[in-house]
Amino acid sequence: MGLAARPPHQVAFGDLHAVLEPLRCIAIRAGGVTAESRRIWRDRVARWHKSGQSARVFAEREGVNAGTLYSWSRRLGMKRSEHRQREEKPGAHAPA
Repeated sequence: MGLAARPPHQVAFGDLHAVLEPLRCIAIRAGGVTAESRRIWRDRVARWHKSGQSARVFAEREGVNAGTLYSWSRRLGMKRSEHRQREEKPGAHAPA
């Protein structure tokens, strides 16, 4: 009996990935964001802010779109000016 032919309560535990993976793909295509994507972009945006480079230059170096970089910066609430203010204060450092 194929996976599609089984009633939902009879799906074997080993088949769970086969059931959930298409749903994850749909969520991503529909604009859903995984925790891994959020972590990757948070790191990337932080590196951009620290670099002092323009979005265009940094994005080109990273192989991403500058507009997407700006969008993630806004989505994550990470403002470039806040990072610069922290860097300019003597003895200032990022919170642990």
